[in-house]
Amino acid sequence: MYFKKAFLSVLLVMGATAAYGYDKTLYVNEGHRETHGGSAIVRKSGQLDAFDGAQVAAYDNAVVNVYDTGVCEAYGNSQIYAKSHSKVKSFENAHVYAFNSAEIDANGSSIIEARDNSTVVAHGNAQVVANDGCTVRAYDNCKVVALGNSKVEAYGNVLVDAGGNAEITANNNVTVKCKDNSFVNAKDSATVEAFDESNVSYAKDVQVKRHDRAKAKLAS
Repeated sequence: MYFKKAFLSVLLVMGATAAYGYDKTLYVNEGHRETHGGSAIVRKSGQLDAFDGAQVAAYDNAVVNVYDTGVCEAYGNSQIYAKSHSKVKSFENAHVYAFNSAEIDANGSSIIEARDNSTVVAHGNAQVVANDGCTVRAYDNCKVVALGNSKVEAYGNVLVDAGGNAEITANNNVTVKCKDNSFVNAKDSATVEAFDESNVSYAKDVQVKRHDRAKAKLAS
């Protein structure tokens, strides 16, 4: 009888351990935590440093640093610092800072500031500031500021403000203002206003307005 009770007690303990150990997700609502791998949910004013391929969901006013090959989904007014080939998908009013070849999928009204060869795909009403060799594909009603050596492909009703040595490919009804030494390849029914020493190559249905020393040439 004693052994039977002991055996049942062991089973109960093992069952309880399994039940509590099943969910290994880290929950952070306040303070500053760190995780290596695994999954985490950060809410309210929580702050998290995520390493080693960790998977993170951020809400409210959370602040998350994502490193290595980490993956993060950002909602609310969360702030994400994406580094070292990490991947972030942003929604609502999330604000993402992308560095070191990070990959960003921007949606809703999220704001992306990208540099260091990062890649951004933007939809909806997202806003993107791209610099230092970034590559951007923007759709719908996004707004893009392209600086440095960044490259942008824009579709739909996107607005692009290009400067530095940025290269822009404008399709559909995209509107571009270009300055400095930027280059624009405009197609379809795009509209381009060129300043400084910018250069525009355009198709026959594109509207181009030149200022200063800007150049425009009809594509063959």
